[in-house]
Amino acid sequence: MTSFAVPDAIEPVVGWRYWRVDKKEGLLHSLSGAGGYLWRAKSPFEARCPVFKRTGVDGRYRFVSGMRTEKHEAPGEACRCGIYAARDLMHLRRQMLTGLALNVVGEVSLWGKLIPGSKGYRAEFAYPRNLFVIQRTAEWDQSVLVDALSVYGVPVATIPYRTVSFNPLASLLDAVGRARSPRHAPSGR
Repeated sequence: MTSFAVPDAIEPVVGWRYWRVDKKEGLLHSLSGAGGYLWRAKSPFEARCPVFKRTGVDGRYRFVSGMRTEKHEAPGEACRCGIYAARDLMHLRRQMLTGLALNVVGEVSLWGKLIPGSKGYRAEFAYPRNLFVIQRTAEWDQSVLVDALSVYGVPVATIPYRTVSFNPLASLLDAVGRARSPRHAPSGR
């Protein structure tokens, strides 16, 4: 078993994110990337820029992705790479995710290089802090999933779907607020 430690000179930033759980392994996978990236237990998840994940000789991925940055460590200032997390549950609920089997929502500790955004962060390293198995119906027994996630060594509980699902009203109010902000207001000409 590999152990790791967050540097004690600073506290990690805490964000929120969704995961899905692999049914065979019972481990967390991110929702981004083809098939999602595996979050191993007892090991920090490290960001890698997908633009440079391919071999250096094959520039097709860089061309198709539209990224024109040089090779860099994630998260990159001029790139969209990094481990994403919302500032809080309210901001996370404003992300519309349709057609996805959302199994888990939770707090995540972020450290290393951090790039703050208007609704969250992009980080170099992350590890789950608190996990909540999403309870879609009262009849569905999540105890097997809760037990499987205990390998991460963090608190695991269940949470009702309505508490963590997409909130269209909040998203609409957020969009209206942005449209009315001074920097988005018409110039009056």
